[in-house]
Amino acid sequence: MTEQEQHEHVANVTLEGLEAGDTSIETSAIGSISGRDVTVSLSAVGGVSASGGVRVERAGIGGIFTTGDVELEQAGAGAIFVEGDAHISNGGSQWMLAAGDISVQTGGAAAIVARSVSIKEGWVGIVASPHAEIAEGVHVVLDPKGAAIFGAALGSLLALGIALAMSWRSRWECE
Repeated sequence: MTEQEQHEHVANVTLEGLEAGDTSIETSAIGSISGRDVTVSLSAVGGVSASGGVRVERAGIGGIFTTGDVELEQAGAGAIFVEGDAHISNGGSQWMLAAGDISVQTGGAAAIVARSVSIKEGWVGIVASPHAEIAEGVHVVLDPKGAAIFGAALGSLLALGIALAMSWRSRWECE
């Protein structure tokens, strides 16, 4: 099989799902894509699962799961789960979780969790990372320290709620 035969290019289509090796999607609407290296341009995709990298340009993705790296340029995603690094330029995601590093040039997220985070310009709800470089002017609701405190408080409240529920349940069973 030649290099050209291993790469699939899809343009101007609407599909429920697509499974291929290296995939390039342009001006299409697809329910889900599964492949090695996936590139999406000017399209809407429900979900992407890739064993390589994912590049999204001027498109919207419901969710991305990849073992490689993710690059969003003027694009958005509902959730990003990446084993590598994520680079966002003029875009964002509601949830960004990376085993590697996340860098945001201009964009935002509700929550970012990564080994290292760098945000140049934008807005973020929660940042949880041992190494966070947040530029002046970036709006962060909860920084790493605040996120840890919030998590501890939420965990304590949940533990208290479970303990009370178990106590009330045992009281109701005895009567």
